[in-house]
Amino acid sequence: MDMCKKEGLHQVDLLTPAERKITEKEYWAQRRGQEKLDKLNQKMKEDGITPKETRYQTEKQFLRDAIDDAASTARSPEEFSKILDEKYHIIFKISRNRYSYLHPGRKKYITGRNLGTRYTEDFLLKAFEENTKSHREQKEEILEQQTPNTSTDLATVPFSDTSAIPAPFIFIKSDLRLVIDLQTCIKAQQSEELCI
Repeated sequence: MDMCKKEGLHQVDLLTPAERKITEKEYWAQRRGQEKLDKLNQKMKEDGITPKETRYQTEKQFLRDAIDDAASTARSPEEFSKILDEKYHIIFKISRNRYSYLHPGRKKYITGRNLGTRYTEDFLLKAFEENTKSHREQKEEILEQQTPNTSTDLATVPFSDTSAIPAPFIFIKSDLRLVIDLQTCIKAQQSEELCI
């Protein structure tokens, strides 16, 4: 690796673990599965049927995609587990501070370490904290938008657009009265009382 750095050559970093760990066995399983799926889809197209799936997915890749989706919105391990279970039917468990996932078609758990560093406890806890922080900031923005400061907002709103200016409620005492019943008003006018 040092020689590659000196010569400016491309190098594979063998020291740090991969974010998405794909073993050779999984790579070849995905490749063979995709070839079989392509042949099957070709036969279906010849018969006039449009295939539902065009991309083959290994069990580990299904787990990676589901975990990425759940981790993008979850704010705690409990919420994360709930999303995985309800949306993807994946069972999530924590055993000895290791995150493990059970694919719906398997009986044996797959650890996060076997999937890559993005699926371990350290990475996911940081993602949960970031999601919580961004959710809190969004809430604060919404609250600020809902409760504008009228003393500062009035000066910034142009006078041509009066719909944005909050109208204060003003009460003016008057001797005028609201006429609800016209018949009583007409009788009052006939008896020379003024009806307004």
